[in-house]
Amino acid sequence: MGYSADEIVNRATFAETRSMLGESFVRVLGYFREDGVKSLAAIEQAMRERDSAKLVLPAHTLKGESWQFGAEMLAALAEEIEVAARHYVEI
Repeated sequence: MGYSADEIVNRATFAETRSMLGESFVRVLGYFREDGVKSLAAIEQAMRERDSAKLVLPAHTLKGESWQFGAEMLAALAEEIEVAARHYVEI
């Protein structure tokens, strides 16, 4: 199932972040990409290991950074993973 760019990224949030960061935007967006790749790898590893505790931090990180750049679908998915992982850690 394909999604349009507007469904993947909230352009208003993206533009607001771009405006706030000014000249630092491209550098910080690069950090988001690097951190995102690391977070996804950590989530995949934790899933393979069936270790809920190891899911929490990378999902939380991915969620927060995604919200900042308007990647709302990704942020919502990361939040679901984080909430589920926290639940299983608690029980």
